[in-house]
Amino acid sequence: MVSPYAPATYTNPVQYTDGIAHTNPDPFILPYRGSYYCYSTGEEQVNVAVSQDLVTWHHLGPALTVAGRSHFWAPCVVYNNGRFDMYVSFRPGGSSDPHDERLHLATSSVPEGPFTPVHRFFDTFAIDPDVVRDSQGDLILFYSVNDDEATTRRIGTVIVADRLLAPDQLEGRPQRIVSPSMDEEVFERNRFGDGRDWHTIEGATYIERGNRAFLTYSGNAYEHKDYFIGQASAPLTGTAGHELEWSKHPDPDTFSPLVRQTGAVEGTGHNSITTAPNLVSDWIIYHGRSTDQVRQIGVEQRVMRIDPLWCGSKRMYTDAPSSEPRIKPALPAVHTGELTIDGPRLCDGKFAFYVAQVWIGPGPSRAGFHLRPESGGTIEVVVDHDDRTLSVRNQGAGQNRDLTKELPNTVSTSCWQKLRIEKSPGSVCVTFADTVRFSCDIDDSPARVGLTSSRSGQRFDDFSITRHVELWQGELKNLSSVLDVTGTSRDRELTASGPRPTSGTTVYEVATEPGGTAIVEPWRAGSQHYIRIKITPEDLRVEWSEPLEHTEESLAWEQNESSAVIRAEVANAELVLHIGTRRFCYHVTQAPATQQISLTAAHLLHYQETDYSQTTSRFIDQQRSRQ
Repeated sequence: MVSPYAPATYTNPVQYTDGIAHTNPDPFILPYRGSYYCYSTGEEQVNVAVSQDLVTWHHLGPALTVAGRSHFWAPCVVYNNGRFDMYVSFRPGGSSDPHDERLHLATSSVPEGPFTPVHRFFDTFAIDPDVVRDSQGDLILFYSVNDDEATTRRIGTVIVADRLLAPDQLEGRPQRIVSPSMDEEVFERNRFGDGRDWHTIEGATYIERGNRAFLTYSGNAYEHKDYFIGQASAPLTGTAGHELEWSKHPDPDTFSPLVRQTGAVEGTGHNSITTAPNLVSDWIIYHGRSTDQVRQIGVEQRVMRIDPLWCGSKRMYTDAPSSEPRIKPALPAVHTGELTIDGPRLCDGKFAFYVAQVWIGPGPSRAGFHLRPESGGTIEVVVDHDDRTLSVRNQGAGQNRDLTKELPNTVSTSCWQKLRIEKSPGSVCVTFADTVRFSCDIDDSPARVGLTSSRSGQRFDDFSITRHVELWQGELKNLSSVLDVTGTSRDRELTASGPRPTSGTTVYEVATEPGGTAIVEPWRAGSQHYIRIKITPEDLRVEWSEPLEHTEESLAWEQNESSAVIRAEVANAELVLHIGTRRFCYHVTQAPATQQISLTAAHLLHYQETDYSQTTSRFIDQQRSRQ
């Protein structure tokens, strides 16, 4: 059975189970087997906390302490073949000079630690690591260093990146990613008495969405009123993430923060980015301080805050920092904890387009996903521990074909590893251990989804499924698999309509040509109740039907970007509408609703639909254990 999901709300800052308002400067989030681990800056240690939903946290204490060392700054932790690698900077105990910070690698066999330092990367100042695997499969280290020999007046701390040949070995060819370019990035005027102002760009976080890479960073200093989170981006061109052509948004000379202080929250900065339990919704995790607190010099007051984040084709959006109730991070349609599977076991319910993920334990079996489409036959996406292969096996219903990839030597099958599939119109994208990735064509008919193993006792953990589809630019040729479509973008006229999730999120990005018009109705119930956004090259206008409860007057404003990004989230009979950086709330009925897009001399650049509905039944005849 499928039921609407009515998510609860939360209010920043996040809460702890012990009732203490723990500080969490520079929060970094690691998802692992159904839990989120937060690592943060500490004067005497790296702090760690754990959560299942990103909202309520359990403080675990120190993850890393080192005798004779202090000021443990901005940790980043990655899972690496059964080991947890922490990249973090610290300095000699007793030192008051931040330029004594040195970047280290520490390791642990468990996410909560304790971690043990095993390597120092540099003998010079380096902070704020972010280690990511890009779409080319390269492991990249982003970090910040000082550039006090700049030929321009904008000297200071900059972001660079280099390829990691091994967890403790850099290639040695660092590339500059983001540099200071404006007064709002000044850390301190005349810092060293030579007349030059010192700038700071730090705290890089890298993600890829659609055909673009995005980077968030923090500018100037926590105590300053202009302290902010900025963003840069680069088109994905088939080269490694640190070799892309990066540019600040909207340009190097314009101050346009992604996140900055409000009347209620200040000191908003140094973030990480993670996904909600539903596997797909992005969230920005950052620190800040409530303005109703009295600032105490020398006393740590930065606490963890979270807010939703979403991407257009050229920039990111968020309404952070929030200080009022917000919808909690969404849950998946199906979720299980640790279990054992003997042979195929199918989950109740059918899924057309979705994201599914599971952690597979070590073992000698062939294990992974088992799909049973309505059209007949079976599809298996499995890892063979013995042969060291990843395969898609498509059998029955007139189709008998396999696609197999060998696992590289850098991927271990003797530890827990993550397997993820993303079913889109016409194809499935498979990712194993965040390293092996490929796509292939499979049946589009709705399917029951489950797990399979070739031997008894195979352990799985954190099995999750979310109904979700996302199409970027060239992929929008498949929009007719999701909505009823008349016309084509090529003909410059298109109408698309269909049901929208009773509870869930839709995102639309449209661009209009001169004289063109785009009309987006993200929510309509019958002929009388609707919300409509009309976009032309000159302006945007929001219209709604009279029976809707709302607090706004009719709204129109100048269109000053090349495209308009609209995000509509419906939950608890409330529709939260984001148009660019603006946010509006409407009370709506919980009756079945539709959506519609009408384009004339206009183009759809991005469409996303995420359903919050939950499948109440789990596995049929499943065998479970809590070992």
